[in-house]
Amino acid sequence: MKAGPLCVLACRWCELPAFQAWAGVVGAEAAKRFVLTTCEVVSRKCLDDGDRAAYRFKTMIRAPFMASQGGRV
Repeated sequence: MKAGPLCVLACRWCELPAFQAWAGVVGAEAAKRFVLTTCEVVSRKCLDDGDRAAYRFKTMIRAPFMASQGGRV
């Protein structure tokens, strides 16, 4: 399974202290667990494979986080 654009974005964001703070976690590993749990997937690569996972990422993570950052992420 190849990493698609949502996976790449999620991986990049998990490294950001601003994302970690928004998610209420400490560290990249905890941010990864937050994404996996929220999107109900076992790997961030799955974000690009299923409509449900992509929808959950876009609506529950991407849109609110971007809004919290004033769209600058």
